[in-house]
Amino acid sequence: MNIYEKVQLIKKEILESNLKKSGENKFANFKYYELADFLPTIVNLCNEHKVFTRISFDFENATLEIRNVENVEEVIYYTSPMEELELKGCNKIQALGGTETYSRRYLYMSAFDIVENDMFDAQEPITKESAEQYTFQSGKHQGWTLKRVIEEDKKFLNWLLNNSTDERLLEMIKLLTGEVPKTDEEWDERLELTQQLQRLIVDKGLDIEKICEYYKVESTQDLSNEQMQEIIKKRG
Repeated sequence: MNIYEKVQLIKKEILESNLKKSGENKFANFKYYELADFLPTIVNLCNEHKVFTRISFDFENATLEIRNVENVEEVIYYTSPMEELELKGCNKIQALGGTETYSRRYLYMSAFDIVENDMFDAQEPITKESAEQYTFQSGKHQGWTLKRVIEEDKKFLNWLLNNSTDERLLEMIKLLTGEVPKTDEEWDERLELTQQLQRLIVDKGLDIEKICEYYKVESTQDLSNEQMQEIIKKRG
């Protein structure tokens, strides 16, 4: 099986495992998944299906790497902005640990479609007005409305579109922009293009910095499929 088939199978088996939520927000009256609620299941299933996972951190992003052990060229990356958490009574090291744990939790939930629905069960239907006024409650975009994100931060919007496990938020984005997450076929195409581009960079010694500067992106991961096709056609 390729990496997408393996990840999809792991998602299915996680769904069938009937995970239990141990976290509880008593103020807002809903339960949520702690990292420990699902990570042992993910580790066991990844080991069973020969899938390797690793999380790395830099100053801006946390990245989850999911690699096919039986074909190490097959890899999927999920990234999340590193947002500093405001934890009362914690020093900087403790706050950093909290931020990393928070990032690990949401990266794994995004990658393996672990969804929390309880807090949305009693909410009203989504309207254009309510979607525009949806307000982010934490992180760098705390206090921003979804309308402002759409107008001012396309990169964050794209990250939400393809990484968020919040189904209600995705419905709001779809309502306001018409955009939806990529299909499995689109991810397959992107994986193939990414592998071709990586081989081309190594074989031809292409300058990654110049490529990113030309296309006005921060890394090759931010290139669109069309941009990668253009590079491969010109340099291949």
